[in-house]
Amino acid sequence: MPFAMMTFSLTAQLPSGKNSVLVTRTGQRIPSPRFVEWRRQAAKEVLTQVTATEKPLRGPCGLRVSYVPQDRRRRDVSGQLDCLFHLLEYCGLVQDDSQIHGVVWTRDRDVPHTRIALLPLTPGVPFVRW
Repeated sequence: MPFAMMTFSLTAQLPSGKNSVLVTRTGQRIPSPRFVEWRRQAAKEVLTQVTATEKPLRGPCGLRVSYVPQDRRRRDVSGQLDCLFHLLEYCGLVQDDSQIHGVVWTRDRDVPHTRIALLPLTPGVPFVRW
């Protein structure tokens, strides 16, 4: 059975993946406790919305994100994408975040939400069509 679009939503505010790394005195990079807790909760939420037969995605894929923050603060979109990429790997939805070849990020003015769609890319079909 071919892979169809995988969609899911997150209710918690997206942190920045770039600002969630601590560096030890020896130079080791580890995720902050706050990020680890967010990732644990978000993974639990994602895995209840995605069936086991849909994962892991193999090959190139595209990511579409519709995002409305819970407050009016400015956000670091590249950091939030980094955070989502880590989450997709952690949940086993992709084998490696290098599989994501295209991203569409929209910021709406709606009820706060984060809606994510993950779709395999088909050779010869433009990514922007979906």
